[in-house]
Amino acid sequence: MLTTRREVSLPSSDSFEINLKGNYERSHSLGGYGYANGLAYNGRRRIRRSDIRWHEDNYGIGLSSIFHFDAVGLKNSFISVGRCISITRKV
Repeated sequence: MLTTRREVSLPSSDSFEINLKGNYERSHSLGGYGYANGLAYNGRRRIRRSDIRWHEDNYGIGLSSIFHFDAVGLKNSFISVGRCISITRKV
């Protein structure tokens, strides 16, 4: 599995902050598994085998900002806004 994370804080003033975060992950699942598949005509249980080949890419990005109201007379007050987007792609 490959995972990469990055974060960037953009220059801002004392009353305003903005952050951008990104994430990328690539995972692979390979192999086999067995599972019961009912009864055979003679009363014995059947077990089947199946193969797994699964590749997945996950992308994520988030943007957040905080505005502090200390400069306008509201001490220790702020508003925060954020947005996150995630995309999963199976290959």
